[in-house]
Amino acid sequence: MGERNPMDSVRSAVRRKLVDNTRTLAQFFDRRPDSPLTLEQRAGRVWDLGAKTAFAERVMDEEINRSFADSAAAGMGRPHNNDFDALRHARASKRIAEVAGPAFATAAGVGHEVDNLIDSLRQHKRATGAYGGPYSHREKSPTPGQTLDEIRMDLRNNLEGVSAAVRGGEIDPSRLQTRVRETPTGPLYRHPPAWVEGLPRR
Repeated sequence: MGERNPMDSVRSAVRRKLVDNTRTLAQFFDRRPDSPLTLEQRAGRVWDLGAKTAFAERVMDEEINRSFADSAAAGMGRPHNNDFDALRHARASKRIAEVAGPAFATAAGVGHEVDNLIDSLRQHKRATGAYGGPYSHREKSPTPGQTLDEIRMDLRNNLEGVSAAVRGGEIDPSRLQTRVRETPTGPLYRHPPAWVEGLPRR
């Protein structure tokens, strides 16, 4: 019986490790719907913006449904510009930040409010035939689009949620803005920015 080459066991161990690493990498980069990685795991990867966006959309939908259920249980109407709305923004941002990172959560919150801003401009254009909004507060706004003060409030509550995720704590309801603080300013735009007209219609 010949002597056993001590390098055989090393080669075998390296071969097994390479196979294991190859499988791990294949799963790590796998973006198929049947991927063994969960959406949360994929959203946690720095470069997977598609997964981050899908996760953020899912969280937002879940938190909207939760705020409607909580509001109905409390005998209140639509959860808008109140405690339930403020907590929804903070909770969604916190959950997104914990998985996809605070930078993405902040960007997603800002992007959502910019989308609302553009929608308000379009609503004003359709209602009046000219760009004149969004107005800072509801009384002067001729359209149902979101006002600047509402956008500011939502952004503040989003950042409270992101901050809670960064410090690893809970959301402090006393720090949330639950009512719109109106500012006595006029319309944001008296003439349309050049880029608004070229945006695709929904």
